[in-house]
Amino acid sequence: MSAPLLLTLLAGSATFIGALLSLPGKKPSNRVLAFSLGFAAGIMLLISLMEMLPAALATPSMPPIVGYGMFIIGLLGYFALDHLLPHAHPQDLSVGA
Repeated sequence: MSAPLLLTLLAGSATFIGALLSLPGKKPSNRVLAFSLGFAAGIMLLISLMEMLPAALATPSMPPIVGYGMFIIGLLGYFALDHLLPHAHPQDLSVGA
């Protein structure tokens, strides 16, 4: 089994376990949720930077500037979606009126 596939399965498993912990009535600790989501995000970044980007840059018909440019456009798109889509973080919510 290839390393990227194994790491992807581990990241997906960590996210799945974090989601399962939220199902039984008792709320899991923020530490457990943060760990599972942080682990999954770290693996995705590792795979994109260490596996996918070098493979794209090694393509003979594509200049390296296009590979780096598309990577930067993807990052900017992610940040744009993060700012445009409505969401709330628990630590930002105030308690009481």
